[in-house]
Amino acid sequence: MPAIFEPMNKVSHLIKAGLLCLYGSTALAQDHMPAATPPPASPKVFIGPGLGITYGGLVGVKAEYVFVKHFSAFAGAGYYINNLGYNFGLTAKLLPDRKFSPLVYGMYGSNSVINVIGARQYNKVYSGPSAGIGADLKVGRNGNKMFFGIQYGFWHPDFKKDFEVVKQQPDIETYAEPIAIGYNFGFNFALKSAKHKK
Repeated sequence: MPAIFEPMNKVSHLIKAGLLCLYGSTALAQDHMPAATPPPASPKVFIGPGLGITYGGLVGVKAEYVFVKHFSAFAGAGYYINNLGYNFGLTAKLLPDRKFSPLVYGMYGSNSVINVIGARQYNKVYSGPSAGIGADLKVGRNGNKMFFGIQYGFWHPDFKKDFEVVKQQPDIETYAEPIAIGYNFGFNFALKSAKHKK
């Protein structure tokens, strides 16, 4: 009777050995598979020169920090015709993963100025809130981008009052009436990328 089961035992051993060999080769293949490469991280910090009040004045520098995917905080400082200017605010990015990303922004800081040639006592930079729309355009492979924006400035009451006083002076000629709409353009260099957790 035992001899009857002997061939079955041999077959069983062969099957087990085959399964062990298959498992071993599978494990060996998995050990040699390369680890998946994570996608490059999006830049978090930008800084660069530009024109317009988001950069502090006629010309200046703006720094930006992307604290979550769709939102960033920024601050700008520059020269505003006759004095230093500044602005700080928040940006909401509608399509942050795209090469061209529309955005909206709001800020507070320098948004109007009086400049009288030969009568410096009237010269002054005024602060107030501003809101605008624009876009980021990614350029190159390093995360750098160009910024375009147009905003409306809500003038401080003192600016309107002081400008009327200047206009009433008989020895001062007004060359340009102020407008509340401003344009911005700048180039922002990417400085820092988020690190992936291992």
